[in-house]
Amino acid sequence: PARLSVSSKDGFQRLKVFWYVCEHGAWTGLQFEEGSMPHLRRLLIDFQSSEDTDHFVLGIQHFSCLVQVRATIYCEPTSTTVSAAETHIRDQVSQNPNNPLLEFNRKRRGRLVRRLGPLSNVKKQPSAVIKIRSLDHWTMMIEQEDNKLLVIEFTASWCRASDTIAPFFAHLANQFPDAIFLEVDIDDMKYIAEAYKVDGAPMFLFMNRLEVKDTLRGAHKDELLEKIQRQMARLVDK
Repeated sequence: PARLSVSSKDGFQRLKVFWYVCEHGAWTGLQFEEGSMPHLRRLLIDFQSSEDTDHFVLGIQHFSCLVQVRATIYCEPTSTTVSAAETHIRDQVSQNPNNPLLEFNRKRRGRLVRRLGPLSNVKKQPSAVIKIRSLDHWTMMIEQEDNKLLVIEFTASWCRASDTIAPFFAHLANQFPDAIFLEVDIDDMKYIAEAYKVDGAPMFLFMNRLEVKDTLRGAHKDELLEKIQRQMARLVDK
């Protein structure tokens, strides 16, 4: 079957969740071009297993904000094509720099069988933290029109305190799905750190609509949680 191509001209610039469903019969493959959905966080794909589905989706690596991929495969109990499809999806997701959480489901005769599919090169638990890799990426994230809290951790590879707080920061990112959690390396992104007068790590900024609402220096878990809760409450009260 023909392949459906999604490009930057298709009007999906603000889309956060993309859900494609093709439960019955032959289906159209997907090709995601660079810039097609720059704000996409969750990719959900439901499809019928067949001989043509081992290379059906391409371009997942282009989603710089992606944190989760869920694939539901409709198949027969004895289907031999499912493993090939899962391998292809796993390979595609492994090319995404965010190491998004990958989940596989197999639906057999109306029964859903859930299977987690972590990437082989991911040693820590996947999280919703988005690592900033360029100035353009940073600008895109902080200029979002949504009235959301941005929690930004400025970190450094040589900083033990940054390593200590990282798992907790990832945990908070999963606990507060309505906020956006970003990670900025002060050495790799010096211009961003300098612009916000960040001279050490870890340091946290709490932003909303391009304005810094609060800051926190150091790996203080309780205070970090308190500040997030306070800022989230203020957004609700607006």
